[in-house]
Amino acid sequence: MNKEEQGLVSTITAWADLMYSDNVKKGFHDRPKAVNEAIDQLAGLGFAGLATRLADATKKNRIEMSGLVVSEIAEAIEATRTDAKDDHLPQFDGDIVEAADAIIRLMDYAASHGKARILGEALIAKMRYNRTRPFMHGKKC
Repeated sequence: MNKEEQGLVSTITAWADLMYSDNVKKGFHDRPKAVNEAIDQLAGLGFAGLATRLADATKKNRIEMSGLVVSEIAEAIEATRTDAKDDHLPQFDGDIVEAADAIIRLMDYAASHGKARILGEALIAKMRYNRTRPFMHGKKC
């Protein structure tokens, strides 16, 4: 990986970590209070391994988070279909704001599962691979 690509990976990692941190602060990764208390009690009783497994099992799961990305893409399609401006950011077209939401969700997904840096590395690797593919990947349209 060259210096420019390393810089992109670092930037993507920082953005993903920031988006995850923002979402944590807004409560999007909160567990129910009773679950947090059970985790603390297990750890306090010497069951640290079990407490860790319970904590991991109650994180937002990858399927749920992937579905949230899909919902943002669906909203972008609808905004494109109706040529709508965004309600909260009217200076932008709705499809662009929904695309931004999808990126935020993807980066939150990666960072919440400890894979922010890997997302950046995979993005660089995928871009490199795509450069080796034939024009339009051999498709007609």
